[in-house]
Amino acid sequence: MNIVQWLPRYYRAQQMLTDLPSGARVLDIACGEGDLAKFISDRGARVWGADLSPADIHKGFPRNCGSNVIYVAADAGRLPFTDATFDWVLSFDTLEVIPNDRPALSEFVRVLKRGGTLLISVPTRPPNAGNLFASQRILRHWLPRWFYSRSGHAVSGRSWFESTIDDLIYFRNYDLNGLLNSFPGFDLIEYDYALKIFSALAMDVAYGVRGFPRFKLKSYAYWISTRLDALFCRGPRYPGYTLLVKLRKQ
Repeated sequence: MNIVQWLPRYYRAQQMLTDLPSGARVLDIACGEGDLAKFISDRGARVWGADLSPADIHKGFPRNCGSNVIYVAADAGRLPFTDATFDWVLSFDTLEVIPNDRPALSEFVRVLKRGGTLLISVPTRPPNAGNLFASQRILRHWLPRWFYSRSGHAVSGRSWFESTIDDLIYFRNYDLNGLLNSFPGFDLIEYDYALKIFSALAMDVAYGVRGFPRFKLKSYAYWISTRLDALFCRGPRYPGYTLLVKLRKQ
C-alpha cells in the first residue's frame, strides 16, 4: 500500500522518513490497522505497531502482517517496552485526542534511544476554527447535490460537504513552539505543514463526491495535490491543517 492512498499529509511524512536506516527499531504509536507500520517494515526496518484498539489491529492484520512487524495492544501513556528500546518513534494523529497528553509525551521520550528520532503529526487548528470547513462550504456551493456521497456521518447522517462542528470529536490543537517545549532535550531536525490548500481540497473531494473513493484515481489526486502544494505553498511559511515535526533526542 502506498502512503499517498491514505491522506495527503502522509506523503510529506514519507519524505521525512528517507533517512530511516535498514534494520532500525521503530515504534509506531497508535498504528491503527497497521498501514504505516507495514510500509516502513517493507523498507527494511524492524517495526512494532502499538494501538489501544485490538479490533483495529485485528482488522488490518491480514494485509499488514509480516516478518519484520509486530503488533501489540497498548496505551500510549503506558507503553509495554523498556527504556531506550527504539531508534525511531512515530506517532501520527494521536496526541490531540488523548484527554491528558502528558503521560504519552513522557512515554515517547522514555522508549526512544539517545540520538534517536521522533516524528509526530498534530493538528494546528482547533475544532471551532472558523475556516475548518471552508473548502467544504465552497464545494457545497458549486457542486450539485447529486455529487454528494451517500455515506453520511454515523451520528448526524450528514454528508462530508455538510459537515459542522457537531460532527467532530474533541481534539486539541498545537503550535510549533508549544510542541518543542514539550520535548526538552531534543533538537529540531525539520518541520513542515501538510494539508495545505490543494491537498485539503483533494481530500474533501475524495471524501465527499459520490463514488470517488472507490476509484484508484484517488491516490493520483493526492499525489498531484501535494505537489501543487509544494510548488505554490512551499515550505513551513504556508501553514496547513497538520504540523509535522521531526526531532532528535540528545
